[in-house]
Amino acid sequence: MAGLGVGALMIVMALIGSVVPFAGCCNCLLPIAAGVLAVYLYTKNSPVAVDPKDGAMLGAIAGVAGGLLNLIIGTPLSYFVNSAVMEAQLAQLREQGVSLPESLAGLALFIVAGVVGAIFFVILAAIGGLIGSAIFGKKGAGGAMPPPPPANYGGGGGGYNAGS
Repeated sequence: MAGLGVGALMIVMALIGSVVPFAGCCNCLLPIAAGVLAVYLYTKNSPVAVDPKDGAMLGAIAGVAGGLLNLIIGTPLSYFVNSAVMEAQLAQLREQGVSLPESLAGLALFIVAGVVGAIFFVILAAIGGLIGSAIFGKKGAGGAMPPPPPANYGGGGGGYNAGS
């Protein structure tokens, strides 16, 4: 749920970013938030503690879900919204003498960027899962008292004498 929700939010941020110039500056924080949210949702009703390995795995699963959603829906949407601007920039670079291969133009460039983005989504969400396990992963003993110390723990029965 966390990965799909944050993946959908990344799609919305990409669409807003095409209109508002700096709207997508913090999109790298969204996969980290997905990892933290995945661990939170897992530990919310679970009596079991989550160690960092499990947190990273939960984050990576959320990252796969969000990355695939962004790759399947976000990449084609980004292509249709931003392809004209990208083609104009590539043409401007070619006019300035920069030699670019023709295969890295148009849809191929967006697909490569989408796949690389999905891989980074998984990595950042796993980091978020590690952070989430540090924040939410510790579960106490349910309010139970610790066992008493053994008899004569800490020395003889001298105790504290206020009068001496």
